[in-house]
Amino acid sequence: PIFQDLLTRTAESADAALRDFDLQGCLLTIKDFVDAVNLYVTEQEPWAVAKDPANTARLGTILYTVLESLRAIAALYAAVMPKATAQMWSELGGQASGLTLSLHGVGRWGQLKPGVAIVKGESLFPRIEEPEAI
Repeated sequence: PIFQDLLTRTAESADAALRDFDLQGCLLTIKDFVDAVNLYVTEQEPWAVAKDPANTARLGTILYTVLESLRAIAALYAAVMPKATAQMWSELGGQASGLTLSLHGVGRWGQLKPGVAIVKGESLFPRIEEPEAI
């Protein structure tokens, strides 16, 4: 329930900030949610959990939490990063789930349907390699 509540609060705060034309406040609110998801992944270590077949149910919960969070992140950032979020949405099976990439109802947890095919795509934000100093 922690992520469900956090997502609800994030969506409400982001919406309120947008209604006040506070783009920076909106983006900072979303970034706080992204940071919480990153921390969750770091703490849960799904790569380690996956090594033990006895942890299949726990791994499923971790992965669903991350993917459902990514669904919400794609919708929350869609207005400011339309190309990247559309690609993320497609890779998450958003269209196959009959979901729309919009802020309407984004804060409702559990919209990504289990069993939808997830596609591994190209990096949304590839690293920019710095030229080596001579």
